[in-house]
Amino acid sequence: MQVSQESLFAVTSQTREDVLTGVISVHPKRKNKPMPPAVRIMPPDRSPCPLCVMASSSTYEYGFATDGQSQVQLSKHSAHTFSFQNLWPVFDDGPSELICPRAHVHALEDLSNEEACDMLNLFHDRYLNLAEQHKTVFPFINVGHNAGGSLSHLHAQLVTTSAAPAERWERLLGSSHLIEKDMSFARAADLVVKDDRSGSVYVAYAPSFSGEIRIVSDTTQGLHSLIHDTATALATSIGDWPYNVIPVWADRPFAQLIPRLDVGITYPTYLGTCVGVLDQEAIAEKLRAGFSKSTKT
Repeated sequence: MQVSQESLFAVTSQTREDVLTGVISVHPKRKNKPMPPAVRIMPPDRSPCPLCVMASSSTYEYGFATDGQSQVQLSKHSAHTFSFQNLWPVFDDGPSELICPRAHVHALEDLSNEEACDMLNLFHDRYLNLAEQHKTVFPFINVGHNAGGSLSHLHAQLVTTSAAPAERWERLLGSSHLIEKDMSFARAADLVVKDDRSGSVYVAYAPSFSGEIRIVSDTTQGLHSLIHDTATALATSIGDWPYNVIPVWADRPFAQLIPRLDVGITYPTYLGTCVGVLDQEAIAEKLRAGFSKSTKT
């Protein structure tokens, strides 16, 4: 059965209880509201790519690189990835870091599983390091300009602040039992897409973000591999959609993958509304097809 992009949208407003993040209010009529200016505006095809310039100019023994204009402090590097302090931090009370693959790719699925895991492992390593120094660290990846990515070169971000995390975020950090409850709702609604020894992938029954896909594994390494596999399945079946990834390295690691569509920006719950609501069954069907195709290739 073919599912059109238009059919992925629900048409009714809803107030639902997300067991992970609390009550959400969904207002599809607000789907044309422009995205708030949460990122620094930059031409999406800036040339030459400053991250590619940094990757080619990095002198790790001295801990510095250049983006062609400014010298940048490097944090750490690995086989396929490097990290550095963002010259434009999000908050003024804490630094931000970028974690980038050396190769110029646009999305996680453009990397091999080995390269993606290398990037996500360094992402996790830098998160742990910053979490020792700062009260709150927010990890996220914006893939695509319409998902907030201001550069076409794939990169993850760590944003620190001295402010205490929100209550809902604290619930996420110790939510192994909530994950099990959440998955039981998804199973009852036939929204579980993958469930085996590598981990579980399902479409959230009552998402805190529109169209949210949740990825769960027993290990951090397993989660990182499954994030890449899910992004690949999404691209294989649905196409080149922008999306966000929010990893939660808790007692049972999981991640939230949120597809973002050109026809409506989704808002997190702390902004008060989710818009452009996606039909969960249609997303689950698309993801199953994507996993099936990507496994055969």
